[in-house]
Amino acid sequence: MDESKRDMNGLSNAAEANRRKMRNWGLAITGAAVAVIGATTKVAGDFEEKMAEVHTLLGPESEGRIKELEENVKDMSIATGKSLDDLSGGLYQVISAFGESADSAAILETNAKAAAAGMATTTDSINLTSAITKAYGDTSAEAVEDVADLAFQTVRLGYENGPVAEQSAA
Repeated sequence: MDESKRDMNGLSNAAEANRRKMRNWGLAITGAAVAVIGATTKVAGDFEEKMAEVHTLLGPESEGRIKELEENVKDMSIATGKSLDDLSGGLYQVISAFGESADSAAILETNAKAAAAGMATTTDSINLTSAITKAYGDTSAEAVEDVADLAFQTVRLGYENGPVAEQSAA
């Protein structure tokens, strides 16, 4: 009988220990989920705020275009690894520096890729490409791509990094 009682107590203690472990795991998982949801909500809020700034540049009649640009930015974020915050700030800079055009998304993408390669922000890259293309009087998507390629070659050869090249050009 004593042996059975000891076995039952042992099982009861083991079950209690497992219950505590499961509760702690549950609390840890819940805490992690809440943190992820909070961070996701902040990123989404920041993105919406930046896109609202872009919308002010485009005007109230541009609802369809702003939705198209939002999708372009989301797709670009996946393709380039750049954050939504970086790209939506870059989009604002593209429209501010070059004006809105059919090439806006292409210009943004070129600069996002250049920024990723040159360890800079997309806005830094746009500042560089817009300064140079405006100086030469050709702000087409092709000219932006040519300038970005030349800037990348400069970085690759070790002469400048992205932000330093942008400051040198200005």
